[in-house]
Amino acid sequence: MTDKQFQKAIDEARDLLIKYHQKLKVAEDEYERRYGCHPSDVNDDEWIDALHVVGIPITVEQVEKSVEYRDR
Repeated sequence: MTDKQFQKAIDEARDLLIKYHQKLKVAEDEYERRYGCHPSDVNDDEWIDALHVVGIPITVEQVEKSVEYRDR
Protein backbone atom coordinates (compact mmCIF):
# COMPACT_ATOMS: atom_id res chain seq x y z
CA MET A 1 0.00 0.00 0.00
CA THR A 2 1.36 3.38 -0.90
CA ASP A 3 1.29 6.38 1.42
CA LYS A 4 -1.45 7.87 -0.74
CA GLN A 5 -3.58 4.71 -0.45
CA PHE A 6 -2.94 4.54 3.28
CA GLN A 7 -3.97 8.19 3.70
CA LYS A 8 -7.13 7.53 1.70
CA ALA A 9 -8.00 4.59 3.97
CA ILE A 10 -7.43 6.73 7.07
CA ASP A 11 -9.53 9.59 5.69
CA GLU A 12 -12.37 7.27 4.65
CA ALA A 13 -12.41 5.58 8.07
CA ARG A 14 -12.55 8.97 9.78
CA ASP A 15 -15.37 10.16 7.51
CA LEU A 16 -17.37 6.99 8.20
CA LEU A 17 -16.86 7.44 11.94
CA ILE A 18 -18.19 10.99 11.75
CA LYS A 19 -21.25 9.80 9.79
CA TYR A 20 -21.77 6.96 12.28
CA HIS A 21 -21.83 9.37 15.22
CA GLN A 22 -24.24 11.69 13.41
CA LYS A 23 -26.65 8.83 12.63
CA LEU A 24 -26.31 7.36 16.11
CA LYS A 25 -27.27 10.72 17.62
CA VAL A 26 -30.41 10.83 15.48
CA ALA A 27 -31.35 7.29 16.54
CA GLU A 28 -30.63 7.89 20.23
CA ASP A 29 -32.51 11.19 20.22
CA GLU A 30 -35.54 9.29 18.90
CA TYR A 31 -35.04 6.56 21.52
CA GLU A 32 -35.11 9.25 24.21
CA ARG A 33 -38.17 10.91 22.66
CA ARG A 34 -40.07 7.60 22.53
CA TYR A 35 -39.04 6.08 25.84
CA GLY A 36 -38.00 9.01 28.01
CA CYS A 37 -34.49 7.79 28.70
CA HIS A 38 -31.16 7.15 27.02
CA PRO A 39 -30.32 3.49 26.23
CA SER A 40 -27.33 3.59 28.57
CA ASP A 41 -29.50 4.96 31.40
CA VAL A 42 -31.44 1.68 31.43
CA ASN A 43 -28.53 -0.52 30.33
CA ASP A 44 -30.33 -1.60 27.15
CA ASP A 45 -27.84 -4.30 26.19
CA GLU A 46 -29.56 -5.13 22.92
CA TRP A 47 -29.30 -1.52 21.75
CA ILE A 48 -25.76 -1.10 23.02
CA ASP A 49 -24.61 -4.34 21.38
CA ALA A 50 -26.33 -3.49 18.10
CA LEU A 51 -25.22 0.12 17.76
CA HIS A 52 -22.17 0.60 19.97
CA VAL A 53 -20.28 -2.69 20.08
CA VAL A 54 -20.94 -5.44 17.56
CA GLY A 55 -23.15 -3.92 14.88
CA ILE A 56 -25.68 -6.75 14.86
CA PRO A 57 -28.96 -6.03 13.09
CA ILE A 58 -31.81 -4.83 15.29
CA THR A 59 -35.40 -4.02 14.41
CA VAL A 60 -37.84 -1.51 15.90
CA GLU A 61 -39.81 -4.50 17.21
CA GLN A 62 -36.73 -5.80 19.03
CA VAL A 63 -36.12 -2.37 20.53
CA GLU A 64 -39.75 -2.25 21.70
CA LYS A 65 -39.39 -5.66 23.39
CA SER A 66 -36.10 -4.64 24.96
CA VAL A 67 -37.63 -1.47 26.39
CA GLU A 68 -40.64 -3.42 27.70
CA TYR A 69 -38.26 -5.84 29.42
CA ARG A 70 -36.33 -2.93 30.98
CA ASP A 71 -39.54 -1.41 32.35
CA ARG A 72 -40.22 -4.51 34.48
